[in-house]
Amino acid sequence: MTKVAKVLYENSTNQANNYPLHDMICAMVDDQLGRTDQWFARNWIDGNPRRGRDKLLRDCAAHSVERTFGALPRSARFALIDGDKLEEPLELPASASLDRRRVALAEKFPDVQLFMPDADQPQASNTEGLLVQLATCLGLGSGDATMTRALGQKDLLARDKLFARAAAAGQRTVRDCIRAAQPSLAGMVDKLTTLVCAATVAA
Repeated sequence: MTKVAKVLYENSTNQANNYPLHDMICAMVDDQLGRTDQWFARNWIDGNPRRGRDKLLRDCAAHSVERTFGALPRSARFALIDGDKLEEPLELPASASLDRRRVALAEKFPDVQLFMPDADQPQASNTEGLLVQLATCLGLGSGDATMTRALGQKDLLARDKLFARAAAAGQRTVRDCIRAAQPSLAGMVDKLTTLVCAATVAA
């Protein structure tokens, strides 16, 4: 099946064959499409963890974007990047707001649609911030063992387990909770939904 979109992710994963954060995003697309057969959207959207900020930004740069995304148009090129450590690559002061960082990303990497997690301050705009939001939506307490490993110990397996839990069938209320708290993430999901919907109608 030809993929209609590709999403790059800053972080790596402990999973060999899938990336639970991408699975959660695809499950959100399925929610928007009204699909109850799990993993429908994942058949259409390619997810690619890049193992770090610098590698992700390198792959979004003008000199390598065609190699990274192939024949996909800009409307089908996505990346989710942490917003907390972008001062150096974007040549911004540490005090730069998330909105300023978003503008700078769009200016420096115009060929890809880059998104970052919403947060009260840039320092919390990262995967850890998403995990904290996920824990709230799952109703997990501060002493939850998996959360402690995921955040305190930066355990990739624990992090993947939490995202996989949110991606699982029957967890739409959890995903809707995350969407409500993350307008930028929801915006990316909406764009992906439009692409998958168009492809399936055409098929």
